[in-house]
Amino acid sequence: DGGSSSAAVTQYNYLNYPSGKYTVCLSVINAAGCISQTCKEVNISGGINQLTQTGGVDVYPNPNGGNFTVTVENPKTDISIAVYNLLGDVIKVIETNSLKSVYSVDLNVANGIYIVKVTNGGLISSQKITINK
Repeated sequence: DGGSSSAAVTQYNYLNYPSGKYTVCLSVINAAGCISQTCKEVNISGGINQLTQTGGVDVYPNPNGGNFTVTVENPKTDISIAVYNLLGDVIKVIETNSLKSVYSVDLNVANGIYIVKVTNGGLISSQKITINK
């Protein structure tokens, strides 16, 4: 859509786009004016119009020191919780053997930004958290 930002971390949500293939590009310009661009084709399919960023999931406090809580509204039998670094590496998977609404997470990681991905009943919510010890 041509959006731009000067923030170190920027997130765009395109929840109202119909299913289909889209080309997504990221362009970066440094202080010297050098430009780098990378593009990928992504496929959006099924149910994207029904998702919201926080859709029944809350992660708090944020920022935190490595200990935080994940609450899930109306948990389903297939709930899963995973934490990723910004490179996409799995940092921790929270075992959800019992169906409950509140999960405590304890991470022993470096300060930084991480992604908490919660899958519940086929819907996915991904939220950024900041660890600052």
